[in-house]
Amino acid sequence: MSSTSAMVCDPAAAALLVRHANTLAGRAGLHLQLTDGFPCADSVRLPSLVTEGGCFARFPNELGTPDPDEIRIEWRAQVEMFLQSGLTPSHIDTHHHVHALPAAFEVYCEIAQRCGVPARTLSPEMTESLRSRAIPCADYCETAWLGADATLERLLELVTAAFDRCGGHGVVELMCHPGYANRFLSARSVYVSRREEELHILCSDQLARQLRRLGVEIAGMAAAAQRSTALR
Repeated sequence: MSSTSAMVCDPAAAALLVRHANTLAGRAGLHLQLTDGFPCADSVRLPSLVTEGGCFARFPNELGTPDPDEIRIEWRAQVEMFLQSGLTPSHIDTHHHVHALPAAFEVYCEIAQRCGVPARTLSPEMTESLRSRAIPCADYCETAWLGADATLERLLELVTAAFDRCGGHGVVELMCHPGYANRFLSARSVYVSRREEELHILCSDQLARQLRRLGVEIAGMAAAAQRSTALR
């Protein structure tokens, strides 16, 4: 594993973060949420973010009109919950890419600056905006390796194309979802069996050989985003 991102709006997930803190030290980031789960702050303070049941909407298209001040309250609470694990985040990103929402982006930048960590970019415009605020990020983030496209061949195609977009060298972040399929995951996610397929590919010797052939070096999110030398 190079880097992972942890959600804290689920007691079971927060407990796992504490349990594996020693292993995750220095390579676990915070996966900020506005969807899927219960808020860390008092839901009474977050009327624009929660349903009548006091939980987040399941998916971004179910969000109403989020209030930036409420997002700030909630995301600061999520940072505090993460810190209670004994870890400090190595980077930040968001569940369902909600930081692309105008109401969330400024708060996202505030959190990155407050924690002094790199943040995930989603577009050239976002990269420029993050870097104008002195927030480190990768040159490109590949998000398409998912579902039926999560094959070794497709991964290599995407990596090659991503570096081509960067002019042949730079830092590319690959978003992926490796894991183990079980009943808990099935109850919490619509993306289940493919996670084990991703895990098998990412841990394979064949992928390692192919990346070496392409001249790609694997690095964690924090290290990669802050490096001034190219990875390729």
